[in-house]
Amino acid sequence: MTGSDGVDDDKRATLRRFAALGAASPLVGRSDSAAADTGESDARDAIAGYLSTTPGAHFSKIRDDLQLGTGETQHHLRRLEELDAIERYRDGDYKRFVTADRFDEFEKGALGYLRRETPRGMLIELLLNADATAGDLADALDVSPPTVSKYAGELEAAGLLS
Repeated sequence: MTGSDGVDDDKRATLRRFAALGAASPLVGRSDSAAADTGESDARDAIAGYLSTTPGAHFSKIRDDLQLGTGETQHHLRRLEELDAIERYRDGDYKRFVTADRFDEFEKGALGYLRRETPRGMLIELLLNADATAGDLADALDVSPPTVSKYAGELEAAGLLS
C-alpha cells in the first residue's frame, strides 16, 4: 500500500525501524537541515542504523533489505561516506560497509568471512568441536573436501585459523 506521499508503507516501516537504530549512530548531528527538510535523512538514518547492526553488509544486501532503489542507495551511502559516518572497503568482489572508526583491518577481514556461509560454518563447527577434521567439516556443511581446504587456507592466511 502506498501512502499519500507516494512512499510504500512497507518501505516506510522498514526505514523507520532502522532509522531508530541510526538515531544512536555516529550520524546523529551530522545530517544537514536540507536533507531533513526533504525526508532524505530517513533513508540515511536507516542505512546508518542498519550498518550498526549488520556491519560488513555489501551494497546489494543494504539496498534489498532496506527496500531502496539502486540510485537512492548509492546516493545515501556516498553522502554517509562524505560525512565520515561510514567506511567502505573491498572484500573480493564485494564493496562492504561499516560504521566509521569502529573496526580495524583485521576485524573487517573477519567480517567478510563471517558473512560467507561456508567459512562462517567452518568457524562455528570448529568452535563447537576443535578436533573436527576437514572431512568432518565437509560432512557437517555439505560441501566438498576441496572447498573446506580452500577456505581453510584463506582463513589461516587471514589469521582466523591456525
